[in-house]
This record gives sequence, C-alpha cells and structure tokens, in this order.
Amino acid sequence: MDAHRSRRRTAVVLVAAWIWLGGSSSAQLPLQAGNVMTTYCPDLTGVNGSPNPAGDAVIHVDVFPPGPLGANWLAPFFSNAGAPPAEVWNYGNLGSVFGIAIDNNSDIYVTSSTVYGNFGAFTFGPDGGGAVYRLDGVSGNIDPWMTTGTGVVGTNTLLNSAPAGVTPPGLGDICYDSVFNQFFVSNFADGRIYRVKTVANQGIVQAVNDPFLPYPYSGSPTFAPLGERVWAVHVATIPIFVNRLTQAMKRVLLFSVWLRDNGRQNTPWPASWPLTLLSAANNAIFSWEMDSQGALVAGGPRLYCVMPYLKDGVSLGYSNPVSDITSLGASIYFAERTIGANYGQVGSGHLARVLRLNAFPNKAGVVVITGPPFQWPDPFDYRYRVGDWASPRGWNCAGGVAICRPSQFAFGPPSIWTTGDALKGLSSGNAIYGLQWIPGGGNVSCAPYSSCTLLIDLDHQINTPNKAQQGDVECIWTNAH
Repeated sequence: MDAHRSRRRTAVVLVAAWIWLGGSSSAQLPLQAGNVMTTYCPDLTGVNGSPNPAGDAVIHVDVFPPGPLGANWLAPFFSNAGAPPAEVWNYGNLGSVFGIAIDNNSDIYVTSSTVYGNFGAFTFGPDGGGAVYRLDGVSGNIDPWMTTGTGVVGTNTLLNSAPAGVTPPGLGDICYDSVFNQFFVSNFADGRIYRVKTVANQGIVQAVNDPFLPYPYSGSPTFAPLGERVWAVHVATIPIFVNRLTQAMKRVLLFSVWLRDNGRQNTPWPASWPLTLLSAANNAIFSWEMDSQGALVAGGPRLYCVMPYLKDGVSLGYSNPVSDITSLGASIYFAERTIGANYGQVGSGHLARVLRLNAFPNKAGVVVITGPPFQWPDPFDYRYRVGDWASPRGWNCAGGVAICRPSQFAFGPPSIWTTGDALKGLSSGNAIYGLQWIPGGGNVSCAPYSSCTLLIDLDHQINTPNKAQQGDVECIWTNAH
C-alpha cells in the first residue's frame, strides 16, 4: 500500500472511532471516553530557573475529531482553568508530577517526581516528594490524597525525605487496579511498592512491599540504589507457569526496575534479584502474583523479562529505564525515558523507545532465555517509532505510553498514545514536543515516521523545543473509566 493510501485509510479509521466513541467537541469535565490525560513540566521561567508556576502540570486533551496526520494539531486542552486559583492544575499547585492513573470514578491521580530535574525548593507541590494528588473528575478540585510522611500502614503518607538542603527523590509511578479498586505506588526513596486504597477520601496504605533488599539501605542513600529502584507499575492478567508443565492465567503486578541508564551504562546484575544471571545485565521487568484479595503474595516477585539493549548497528550495551507499562490482552507495551543521573534533566532525550512484547514467559517463567542479550527470536516488537529526529532510530520517547480502546471493527494490536521529544524535527516551526498517536500496526514503515501519526505539541508552540518536559499519558476508556 502506498503512503498516500495508508494515510487516507488511517484517517478514515480515526473518524470512525470518533463517531463510535461519541467524541466531545472540546476538552472539559467530566472526562470523555477516548480522550487522554498527560503530565507535563512547564517552561523554566519561574524563580531561579524553576518551572513556571502558572504553567500546566496536568492536561486533559480532547482528541476528537482527530486532527491532521503528520503535522502539529492544536487539539483542545483543559487544565481546570477558570476554577478558583488553588484548584487549577498548574505547577504552582502540583509541582513536578509524572505518574498518572484514572480510577472507575474518573478521578485522576498524579505522583510527585524528580524525573524532570532538581529544582530545589521549587521541585514539589505543597505536600512534598511523597505526595499523590487526586484531581476530582467532576469538579476538577485538587485533593491532597497522600502526603509526605512515615509511609506506615494505616496512614495516608509515603516516605520521601532527604537531608537538609537536599531535594527528596520523589515517587516513581502509580497504577489503578479496577478489580480490587486499589492502587500501587512506587517510591524512588525506598525502592518499595505501596498498596493503597481510598478510605474517607484519603489514600490509606494497606501494605508496604519490599521486593529485594530490605530498606533501609547501607549508607542511607537518598535514592534507592540502582537495581532496587522500582519505577513503572501496572496490573495485568497474564499467563504464568505455576510449574514446569502447567500454565494458568494470573493477576499480577508488573513492575520495572531501574538498573542502567545513559549515565551509568555498566551497572552489574544485582545479587538481590530473585534469579541468577540469564543474559547480559540490563533494566528488567518483574511480575508479582496477587492473591484473591488483591494483595501481593508472600513468595515475592519473579523475573519476567530483561529489556533489550539499544542497538544502532551495534549494541550499545544498555538501555534507559522503563517508566511506564500498559497492556490489553496479549499486547504489553513498555515506554522508556532517557535518564543520565538520579535526578532527571530537562534537555536530555533521544535514547528511549516504545516496545511491544510479543511473547509470554517460557516454562522457567521468564521471557528472555539466554544470549547477549537474546537468542533468536527476539520477543520484542520494534514497529513503534517515536518521533522523526535521528531516524532511523525513532528513540524519542519521553516515558509515557497508553493503549486506546480499539473500535469494534479493529483487529490486531490496538493503537497507542505516547509522549516524546522531537516528534517532527528540531527546526523553528517544526519543533513538536508532546503527544504522538501511533496506529496499531505501528509506524516503522511510514516515511517519515510521523507521517501516519497524530502529533500534539503540549504548549501549542512549535518554534522552540521543550526537551524532556513531557511526562506520562493515560487514555480514558469510558465516561466512567
């Protein structure tokens, strides 16, 4: 199929999906099915080079009807503007936030983060590095759902402290488990995973799960050590081998562990991981089975897969950490974010991918078998390319990926939204930094990669780049989510 016919077919599919979903005419509340929510770090025009306190930190984007393919689309935005000043979803009220989740009531949850950078006293919102904010899906009001504190079971706090004058590490990610109406939150400070439920409008810790070495760590580091640092969290029902002959569908928590990054490319395989080295060391994904009440089982996590190295002709010997995971049936997607140090840095990018997993674990319970780092066939799918810059790489992901609900006529993998840098290019008038919609079949065969995708710059200004200011993304599946 030629490129013109492919673009036309994609546009027809988008319009059909809009009609089927009953798309809204402008971004607004309550949330509308098919639209997306994303986190963002505004331009550095605040005090001492910090982000602009009036800039959007969370954005509801109306993606219906779809805009033009391959060009910047001025899609309608909503960040609760017009509400009382304390309820607007801006940096002054929320600080740096990255992880995002949406519950069955269409309430939105975002986590405090340092992945955009260390802005000192201006890094976090009023509730500190351990805060999770709930944005009411009807009124838009901001609720201090969880605050910084002890992280003890029964409290609405998460541990996230640092010595005087040092910026706390912040949180990793948050995910919602619709079956048990609960959340899981990862914490960069202690490497632990918190199971949380809403009680009396607060996020109350139900359990604190430490997957590897027990906290506190030797030397009392501010950040959990590499190899202990959990980031992406996602609940899924997937096939797991309960023994070497029997496979069963299990509800599990999938989570990523940050071992290597652009600045630390040789971190060795940790002795604390629950399996001896199967392949070359790299960032990894683990699965932790859940019991009939939604708690993580006492047996601990299992290694699920090791991420493939970045490869540009030759293997680079590392990848950047996985910051987001999403799935639908057999389709599991991983989004990476370029990181060079503990605190992120606005300005880094172009070394992070969106990958789809094509295989479930073998009888040892692990996707990856042996090899440097894989034997054929490689279980990962590389057809999803984020951004045009530095083609043929398409490694411009900013760390977020979300599956969109496919239409009833769709076959094969679902379409996805991702966040990214340099989606169109770097030149003035072409610097699109924000959201990219990629069709279910991927865009690796499109020339350029952006030509068959939707592109939305997140400050609606395409004359200058906004490097690494994009965050996570979530797709709204139903009006009640």
